[in-house]
Amino acid sequence: ASLTGESTPQIKEAAVAVGAAANEPLDILSAHRVHTLYSGTSLMQVTAGEGTSLTPPDGGCMCYCLRTGFSSSQGQLVRMIEYSSEQVMSDVKETLALLFLLLVFALMASGYVLKKGLEEGKKSQYELVLRCVLILTSVVPPELPMQTAVAVNTALLALWKSQIFCTEPFRIPYAGKIKACLFDKTGTLTTDQLVCAGTVCFKGTEGPSDARPVEKMETTSWEACVVLGACHALVKVEDQITGDPIEVAGVKALGWDYQPSTNTSKPGEKAVDSIPKGSSVTVLNRYHFASKLQRMSVLAHVREPGTGERETWALVKGSPEAIAKLLVTKPAGYDSTYRQMAEEGMRVLALAYRKISTQELNTQPEVKSGTPWPREEVEKNLVFA
Repeated sequence: ASLTGESTPQIKEAAVAVGAAANEPLDILSAHRVHTLYSGTSLMQVTAGEGTSLTPPDGGCMCYCLRTGFSSSQGQLVRMIEYSSEQVMSDVKETLALLFLLLVFALMASGYVLKKGLEEGKKSQYELVLRCVLILTSVVPPELPMQTAVAVNTALLALWKSQIFCTEPFRIPYAGKIKACLFDKTGTLTTDQLVCAGTVCFKGTEGPSDARPVEKMETTSWEACVVLGACHALVKVEDQITGDPIEVAGVKALGWDYQPSTNTSKPGEKAVDSIPKGSSVTVLNRYHFASKLQRMSVLAHVREPGTGERETWALVKGSPEAIAKLLVTKPAGYDSTYRQMAEEGMRVLALAYRKISTQELNTQPEVKSGTPWPREEVEKNLVFA
């Protein structure tokens, strides 16, 4: 988007009010941002929804307009530039210091006038008090606000000549105090590419509580491969898989192929040896990452290797702290392992899953796009992957 500066394409899906989400108020700036398109966004791919009563003639998607004109994010920025109502003023602390200095001189002058007037006795006490009051009230000159704004207005004029528009002029004096400015542009000092270090797959729930070593991707369990290969929000643009760097690194490390048109992930030619060919995972419903929940999840059909049977799985990944609360049994050494990895500077993700039983499938709505399960029904009673 041109406003947010997002260099990575983002998936925007329809907001479906089911379960606890049905009672949440619409929050397009935070909670429901993943379902909102903002002005200035470039649409790269559009997939029409299923089961809607209204069908666009060009095969696009139906949207509900929330804000237009100056009420939109782009409009608010233009209005701020054109009709900025912020008062142009200098630093308040410096202005108060100047007034205090003038007040000190005014008090000294008033005291001198009062003392000399009483000693000479030429004027009455009323006239002397009146003269002292006039001296004190003249401390703040009428042109003081204009004088304090001269520097700011001069800076605004210089910026405007350089085609630089300032939306908050009162911050210019603060900018003049900056001694050093440090910034980083992705690709110069840092990079958005991550390298997958490996996985830690606990065998059983018993054992020492010591931290476990990170193992190579070749030893990753089948369940962890399913979660890592399908629980993501990647998109394909010009035959290139793009998205969150940590998700791209995970899929590449596994050697899995992802087809966004069918939402299917399966082992590719460079897949790790521990995963036999012929298995696949088809995403049915995606529950995007929520910073409040610190996790994301998907509901998927998993075709296991060997048997070829198709089962419905709930795949969840997120921060180790959030996933630990959803596990049926937390493995021994879970906390010490992820803390040690975090202290070494790694980005740590916890992977979990749950196989949906046939009885539970019969009690829930049909699993297909447009009729997703409530999120709280998916993310419960998880098994560590």
